[in-house]
Amino acid sequence: MCEERLPHYVKGIEYKNLTVALRQLRKALERGTQLPIEATTDNTADLLQTVCLWLGLNQEQIAEVLGAKAYLAVMQKIAMRQQHLPPS
Repeated sequence: MCEERLPHYVKGIEYKNLTVALRQLRKALERGTQLPIEATTDNTADLLQTVCLWLGLNQEQIAEVLGAKAYLAVMQKIAMRQQHLPPS
């Protein structure tokens, strides 16, 4: 998971507009592959989720960008990865 965030000097971005733009990017990717993002064989949804985190979007906004099924799939992958991490 991406721990870094977009530098604070980009505060002028309206997150709603950013959310809409990223959702449009997801839909374009889906049109290009002719598959919903959660069904792609690569890590497209994971990458888009990481970009959203880096930009500082909250979980509700990320869910809107990815769509419900892809958001759930990404969250399940993250939970599975965390279960398999060795104890610190």
